[in-house]
Amino acid sequence: MPALAQNEAVRQTVKRLTTLIDIALNTPVGERVVDTLCMTSRTTSESQGYAWIGALPGMREWLGPRKFKELLAYDYAVKNREWESSLQLQKKAMEDDSIGMLSPVANSLVSKARRKPDNRLVDVINAAETSQCYDGQFFFDSDHVSGNSGPQSNLRTVDVTAAATPTPQEIRDIVDDMAVDMMLLKGDDGENFIDTVLDVEGTWTLCVPASYAKAVGKAYGQNLTGEDVGGTVVAVDNYSLIRPRVLPLTRMQANTIDLYYTGAEIKPYVHQERSDVEYQPKGMDDIEFKHVKMMTRSRFEIGYMAWFYASRAKLQTGS
Repeated sequence: MPALAQNEAVRQTVKRLTTLIDIALNTPVGERVVDTLCMTSRTTSESQGYAWIGALPGMREWLGPRKFKELLAYDYAVKNREWESSLQLQKKAMEDDSIGMLSPVANSLVSKARRKPDNRLVDVINAAETSQCYDGQFFFDSDHVSGNSGPQSNLRTVDVTAAATPTPQEIRDIVDDMAVDMMLLKGDDGENFIDTVLDVEGTWTLCVPASYAKAVGKAYGQNLTGEDVGGTVVAVDNYSLIRPRVLPLTRMQANTIDLYYTGAEIKPYVHQERSDVEYQPKGMDDIEFKHVKMMTRSRFEIGYMAWFYASRAKLQTGS
């Protein structure tokens, strides 16, 4: 087949592939972990500052003159990163029209690019004990300070029967303790970060490693159980304080439980978007090369936001 004819065959195949990519890009990706744990921030520059985190004033009765609150002098910014994915397709396969998997190829390219923020978020979560947030402390730390609050902790170590296989009751007790402590955390104005807690859907989110999924499922999988009250069996909640939404994360570090308050406008993390997923084919008309290159690109970063809406328990086998 003459080179120009081959180029036309390749060109038509690439055209079909790019059409499928366009369709995939315009198809809703479904809920992601970042949609639950992250506040979305659209940026137009290389980095974005968040000096206001943790210093927003609450409401008070208006008696006399207004009391203006200044933002604390935090210096915190999140710098965007650039991400890419690249794929080579053989021209002779296109020429022979033997690529029968164009749709999976297109969907895979787009899916991996659009799911990358979730993967990046898990990396950020795993590094949270050694990465600083806006107050200069590690995101999960034992000595966060807001104004005159004194040291406040969102990190604990808990003894359990077996760290690799905690019991459902141990998980419920740990999560309840984490929720209570989180509700008592205070900002620089002396007010609680969490104003009012209603145990409704979306208020609490529990992230666990995949190895804990079965135990956590038993801890919160059933809404009701029977309890004898004065000789009568009645239905009661199968948990004590809260019933969080559970997100098992396949790459989350072992023996760790993270509880997040996700019922506020500000979230524990920020998904900072600079540019959406872009793609470009290259080399389809160049006879020097045997492949067509399909390339995707995006710019974003996941950053630490509200430590006071996050709590971590590290489980260890007790003596």
